[in-house]
Amino acid sequence: MKKKAVFFLIFPLFLFSSCGYYHKKMAERYLKKAEEISMRQEASQEEIDSVYNYLNKVLDHIPNTHKVLEISEKTAQASALGGYTKPSELNMLIVNRYLKLNPRSWDVYLNLISAYSIKGDLLNLESMINKLSSINSNLTPEDRLYIKILTGICYYNLLTWTQSQGYLSVNSGADSLLDNLNRYSKYLSLATGIRDEVKKENSMLTSLNREITYAYEMAMNEAFKDQREIDNTIKLHEFSKNEENYLKAIKYTADGNAFLARKEYANARVYYNAALSNYPEMINAKKQLIETDFQQAMSDALSKKNTDDLKETLYDTYQEIKDLIEDSNVSDSMMPFVTKDKFISEAYSLQAAILTAISTVENLKPAKKEAIKRQIEHSINKALELYPQNKMARDLFERNRKNGI
Repeated sequence: MKKKAVFFLIFPLFLFSSCGYYHKKMAERYLKKAEEISMRQEASQEEIDSVYNYLNKVLDHIPNTHKVLEISEKTAQASALGGYTKPSELNMLIVNRYLKLNPRSWDVYLNLISAYSIKGDLLNLESMINKLSSINSNLTPEDRLYIKILTGICYYNLLTWTQSQGYLSVNSGADSLLDNLNRYSKYLSLATGIRDEVKKENSMLTSLNREITYAYEMAMNEAFKDQREIDNTIKLHEFSKNEENYLKAIKYTADGNAFLARKEYANARVYYNAALSNYPEMINAKKQLIETDFQQAMSDALSKKNTDDLKETLYDTYQEIKDLIEDSNVSDSMMPFVTKDKFISEAYSLQAAILTAISTVENLKPAKKEAIKRQIEHSINKALELYPQNKMARDLFERNRKNGI
């Protein structure tokens, strides 16, 4: 009887051991198949897709096999270089499944957040915040801090991207601009809250994964790098909620920019004048009116042999932009996301464009031509100094560098 009892005690252990051995061997088998295809110099699309089938089977047997993520990412990158993009989607599915099976894989969360951040995938960054907040069982204080830090990285990247998109949306119409402005204000509030919470637990940061804390510091510093710009954007957002005429001026200016981008000059001019009628201090609309006159004059000149009207407009717009630049030294930009530096940079690049046109259409004496050349160079340099990403200024700089003036 004693031997029989011992047998029944040992048999379940044997079964457990055998089961573990089976899963290990099956995982190794599928991992080997996936890795073999991944390492090939050439593989068909069907073979590449099969890599992800094998990797899913690996996770069926051993859910925490980190090697799965390495092969998945490597295959997706190599396929993308070859022009096959489906593996990028399959890779994300593998990563998300791995996280579902291993919810405390903080380094994997960071890799996924980084991938979304690089692409500016705001929808998935928000989804990641929800995913992190849903991890709520058996959490240690360290786990909770990891969740806060990773959530902070998401919010900081959302804030940075929305600020960038906000600047672009100034030329896309009122709806896009105001949507970005509202989202920016929301993200700023949430990002600031996370930053303050993490600061309170600063003493624990040294015990965490340094790669994750470094990514947190980098994302936070980027998001809050220009407190003056942040303060100005929020100030204008609050002002727009309390001053109806100013809000109308924002809308009219943004919609006017959209018309100008489509070269609908008459409509653009109507909207800019409406902005100024509602809020005369909207200096951005004043600058855009000058640009509208300049662009229309240049466009009309293409169909005319007589350039007298063009010359008159060029000199008028030059004087107007010159006066505006001098005035703007004491006036802030009134458009959200357009800082004073960006605004004056845009004005300088417009001045350079007008002067370049004058230099092209006028038969100037050498001394006068040289003086205008120096003015153009000064305007371009000022534009790039104030805002190095100014596209018009960069284009003018490259054109003048290659062709001269």
